Amino acid sequence: MLALLDMLGFIGPGASGADEAVFAQKLAGLASAKSTCSLTRLRLSDAQVARLCDALHAGAVARVFVTDCGLDSSASLALARALARCASLEELRLSDLELGDDGASALAQSLAAASPPLRVLFLVNAHIGNAGAVALADALVRDAGVLHTVNVSTNLLSDAGGAALVGALAQATGLQSLSLDSNRLGDETARALALALPGWPCLRCLDLVNNAIGDDGVAELAQALASCATLQVLNLGYNAFGDAGAGALAHCIPRCPGLKHVSAEGTRASPASLAVIAALLLATALRPVTVAAVGSV
Repeated sequence: MLALLDMLGFIGPGASGADEAVFAQKLAGLASAKSTCSLTRLRLSDAQVARLCDALHAGAVARVFVTDCGLDSSASLALARALARCASLEELRLSDLELGDDGASALAQSLAAASPPLRVLFLVNAHIGNAGAVALADALVRDAGVLHTVNVSTNLLSDAGGAALVGALAQATGLQSLSLDSNRLGDETARALALALPGWPCLRCLDLVNNAIGDDGVAELAQALASCATLQVLNLGYNAFGDAGAGALAHCIPRCPGLKHVSAEGTRASPASLAVIAALLLATALRPVTVAAVGSV
């Protein structure tokens, strides 16, 4: 039975004694097997973070979800280190915290020590740069065989970090969804993705929105997409490519039987090029007419 640690409304810097009793009861629930720790939109004090870390050390937690809890760099680092004791961790979703490179490196050490390997990893808006991404890449090589969902969006990655992560994930043969949107990724990461795509036969969603991928990077991606028979969603909006990249996408669409959605809005491609992509998506009888195609600039 899952033990859900859902502390919304129960704790905070000014929590009453009764609230603290409920908090203690919830923490105690983490000792059960395959428990879930879920914290959303809280403002945890340093003392509460310390108690949470102690509970994670002692528990058999399988899923940890921490979103927008006001964790500064010190608290984020403490949480990352505490996860090293979560030997049953299978799913980790951390969002809107100041993890940074130091926290990401500590988290990488925790992931390398955990067993079984991780299946789901979300590190969204966690202030991670290239050094943290490289450390995570080294740790994820071990987990690659079972990872199926990875989201490292809204961070500070450029090509050095992005290419390292993609290289580690190249061995994730069961990968279904990869989100690297809202970073600073360019053509080097796109090339790494092009090399990795043939090894992802289950990939359904690739999200690269709001990066810096140019025509050359999109052209290499497009050439590799033919190997992704299961790919349904390709998000490339708000990147740096123009009509040449859009033309490469248009050329690959007929060779991607599962593709239902392509976004290219906010790029340098002309409305005419975007219209060609939209028409190609809608012209294929195998695709539903309700698919979302590309937006216009």
